[in-house]
Amino acid sequence: MTRIETVTACTSPVTREVRRLDLQEAWQRMGWRRGCSKALLVSREPARVDHRRCRMGASVSTVMVMTSDLVTRAQSLAAQHLSDAPRRWAHVQGVAATAVEVASRLDPAHSDEIAAAAWLHDVGYAPDVATTGFHPVDGAGFARSERMPELVVSLIAFHTGSEVEAQQRGLLEELNTFATPPLAVLDIVTYADMTTSPTGEPISAEERVAEILSRYGEDNPVFAAVSTSAPELLAAVARIEERLSSAQPR
Repeated sequence: MTRIETVTACTSPVTREVRRLDLQEAWQRMGWRRGCSKALLVSREPARVDHRRCRMGASVSTVMVMTSDLVTRAQSLAAQHLSDAPRRWAHVQGVAATAVEVASRLDPAHSDEIAAAAWLHDVGYAPDVATTGFHPVDGAGFARSERMPELVVSLIAFHTGSEVEAQQRGLLEELNTFATPPLAVLDIVTYADMTTSPTGEPISAEERVAEILSRYGEDNPVFAAVSTSAPELLAAVARIEERLSSAQPR
């Protein structure tokens, strides 16, 4: 079900960095919604909107927004299982912010499923969710147990080159219990993950690959998997950047 709510919003300027910062602050203080191609600082209590966060050229207004029960439930599950890990939670919030923005431009028909998958893409790291120790499989299994749509489940299972790591870990059979999602949809989740740092800030895909490799020893399956899959991960990011550059501005 989709709900329509009246909210007071501070509409940020359109630079990506400002959008990301404002979105995270909005989540931490008030919760968040999306509108057009701009981020909204949202509050049902207008007095709580911090107008100092509105940069020059921003506006404060009351708007109508639509919120999806699917995305709200995914966000709530992610918070329940990941908010005790501050860095992981910051990363997830950043990935969700980017995924929502990109999906609204490139694939509005699947925007709810993409947003839900972004919120839950790392839930398999949660100690109370992990079973195999491979977070895409564990997260996808959790999402299925929570009756998430199969597209959400498959996006979690296959995000960010998981097939290569599954092979490294001997878990291809477990991964292949999930359906492979359409590449054009999967690319959006992978793009969001690959352009978000561990602390939720924007980062280039090349920097993200280097950052991941720096955290793992050469004998770790993550190191081996990312080293192998880096060309395809960068290609996925390039495909999204090309689609964004070709998309009609909003």
